[in-house]
Amino acid sequence: MIGYNPDTHHARIGDTTQVFLDNSLLHWVKNIKRSNHKAIPHKNNPLIKMDKPWEQMPYFTTCYSIIKDDDDVFKCWYSDFIVNPVHQRPIPYMAPPRWGSRLCYATSNDGINFQKPDLGQLQIDGLDTNIIKWDHQMDVGVAYSIIRDPIETDMSKRLKMTYLPIEFSGNLPKKATTLSGDLMGLAVAFSSDGINWVPFSGNPVETVWGGDVQNLMYDPIKRRYVIYGRAHSPGGGGGPGSDGWFTKSFPDMPYGWVPKRSVYIIESENLIDWTDASRVLVPGANHNLDDEFYCLAPFRIGDYYAGLLPVLHAVDNTMDPEFVFSKDGKEWKHIQSDSRLIERTTGAWDSTMITSAEPPIRVGDELYIYYGGSPSHHDWWIVGKSQGLDTLEGEPGYNVNHGLGLATIRVDGFVSLDAGKRVGIVNTKPIFSVGTKIIVNAKCSPGGYVKAEIQDTDENPWPGFSMEDSDVFTGDSVNHVLSWKGVDQINMIPGYVRVSFVLKDAELYSFRISDNI
Repeated sequence: MIGYNPDTHHARIGDTTQVFLDNSLLHWVKNIKRSNHKAIPHKNNPLIKMDKPWEQMPYFTTCYSIIKDDDDVFKCWYSDFIVNPVHQRPIPYMAPPRWGSRLCYATSNDGINFQKPDLGQLQIDGLDTNIIKWDHQMDVGVAYSIIRDPIETDMSKRLKMTYLPIEFSGNLPKKATTLSGDLMGLAVAFSSDGINWVPFSGNPVETVWGGDVQNLMYDPIKRRYVIYGRAHSPGGGGGPGSDGWFTKSFPDMPYGWVPKRSVYIIESENLIDWTDASRVLVPGANHNLDDEFYCLAPFRIGDYYAGLLPVLHAVDNTMDPEFVFSKDGKEWKHIQSDSRLIERTTGAWDSTMITSAEPPIRVGDELYIYYGGSPSHHDWWIVGKSQGLDTLEGEPGYNVNHGLGLATIRVDGFVSLDAGKRVGIVNTKPIFSVGTKIIVNAKCSPGGYVKAEIQDTDENPWPGFSMEDSDVFTGDSVNHVLSWKGVDQINMIPGYVRVSFVLKDAELYSFRISDNI
């Protein structure tokens, strides 16, 4: 396992990027602070919105999936809810009579300008559409999650989809402990092109799985498929005293029985046979009394698991994404200070709801974070009128105006170690790598710099790699190779070493030891 091992007193880091999300690689620091950074919304937002005559309610709260495929084309799948009359529905789609859901498709060559191509699969009022024809064997799906499977050798199955089959869903007669009678089950489908899908003949592959959100990933460390989602009803289900949306919680026992929205995990080696669901993220003492965890978009950063966690603030009925991280994908930590990853824009299309349901995509030196946004509240437009809330949302003809936006952040840019006007020092624990170069991701302010020293385990500088020999870096780069009087090859230093970074008016995001820049 990559990471610091107290038994051997050093970390075998290989060429894995080392980030500073916690203190596990830090030996000591001086005049250094840890900073958390926000993603910046794109000026062209929203990138995808309702603009076709056949669209009724494109829904980007969680019902979308996006990848950058092998052909470098960005491909996005999103739900368009079929409601009648358009934009007006006093009941949630889980309860009878159910909403319909159509799977729509959009593409982009640059990740910014999206088109909705005519697919030739379904016409509406004589117009070709971007709607994917949904075979009846697929069931009416929701909460689609799509990945490009990195280990699949059968190209007809290179794209994998998991989704919740609405028509199958049902917990009556009861199958599981969830209090809900709806949204149970998991289905799988395969595709070579993302347009023509073939359902697994044995669907549903899981019957004890519920909620309206989920995120599929292939975990290269565990060598298995993982889904983060929900396995219970957040609102007390169909009990006599339940409104189906929210219920009482118990602040003094946050890790006991928690009926609020929480994140669960299931795992599979073949996408068909799944482990029992276990809870891995639950609102606790570090969040407000009304906060609930909607879903988790997982990804890898260095030797950590990371996730984008949409948090539902139940009282205000708004949502914001947070950044979380974990060493094992099950025990998660939160960034506590100024935790909102993307700021909502007052009076704009994303003024009330921001939900990041997909992992970031690297584009050059940046990470693209696609998120759903809306000026409408989480559920007021659905049940506000039936619950007697004083709101215009849900009035006849009201449009929730969901859209898909983009926010960007530098590669490994969620957290940095910073120094100000005083010189700061970061001294690592002993590390081992056979790589030839130390490559840093750092940003210097005017007059700022980064230098480094290679030390033995007793913090003595190796000859030729002292701080005095270090060439000064004063720029802004995600891939800067450190050098010492022009020498950048460090693999002739034997054994494991410490790296001592010296910073002034600079931010250090990550480093790696590798042959490849």
